[in-house]
Amino acid sequence: MKGRGNSRVYKLIFSNKNSALLKDYPNLSVDPRPRMQTEVNALKFTEELGITPKVIAFGESQNIALYEWIKGKSFFSIEDLHITQALNFIESLQSLKGKESLSQASEACFSAKQLIKQINFRLDKLLKIKNKDLDDFLTFTFKPLLRKVWNNSEQNWPSDNLEKELPKSMQVLSPSDFGFHNAILKESGGLVFLDFEYFGRDDPAKLMADFIWHPGMALSNLQKKDWLKGTLSIFDDDPELVQRFASAWPLYGLRWSLIVLNEFLEEGWHKRTYANDNLNQLLQQKLENQLNKAKSICKKIQETNMKCPYVDDLNE
Repeated sequence: MKGRGNSRVYKLIFSNKNSALLKDYPNLSVDPRPRMQTEVNALKFTEELGITPKVIAFGESQNIALYEWIKGKSFFSIEDLHITQALNFIESLQSLKGKESLSQASEACFSAKQLIKQINFRLDKLLKIKNKDLDDFLTFTFKPLLRKVWNNSEQNWPSDNLEKELPKSMQVLSPSDFGFHNAILKESGGLVFLDFEYFGRDDPAKLMADFIWHPGMALSNLQKKDWLKGTLSIFDDDPELVQRFASAWPLYGLRWSLIVLNEFLEEGWHKRTYANDNLNQLLQQKLENQLNKAKSICKKIQETNMKCPYVDDLNE
């Protein structure tokens, strides 16, 4: 089947007509993160909720796993009831027992300095790529905007969390790459959420920001506001969340503008072509499209003067 981002995916049909999904994860020599083990552990942990695929079997040495086949379809027309289901899932995650023992999410951000460090790490890798269009964007658009955003965010971020990590009591469970791009719509209208390769503990501000910044979803402004209101209600025991989120929103946008440029990196493109061989033929067009996405994100941050436009009246 067409790969879901980084992995090869196969539908297995057995002699008794039952089906299963086989997921072949990226080579660990290319990406050392234990994606398969993280996803298997996450899906076993969330199985009792009944809205994630069940684990059938897995092989660590082969770096593959076999999952329950979910009957349904991908969807792109997002309705308000889907936002409600997403919020219900996030809330139910927090009530699961034993969450304290889970490891942190992939690229979790527990402080402002951790976030800017991640952005600079991605930026440094991209600056080494020999591509004039990319270099012009990073040099003349991204870097000046990053300096401006960081100066603003650093001044407004809660001072006790600039360098000091968010206490474990304020960390939440996050699917990390969460959204309707990783969901299946069943005939009943219910959603099943997929892809838990990055699952773990994280700052709720990151979960909130990533959902509304994710380029794989087309959410209306009202749906983004509903998502923020819902998550702030779920995490209402965090007194600095609104302030932290408002300060972090443009930084997470800049982080996403670098993430969409992963195809410029050799290992990023290798993972994409591993999941879909046909992409090799479309490289130049893909790079141009990704660069335009990155420019669009930066333009949004500039137009809003670094203020999230979906947080009006959230303190009321």
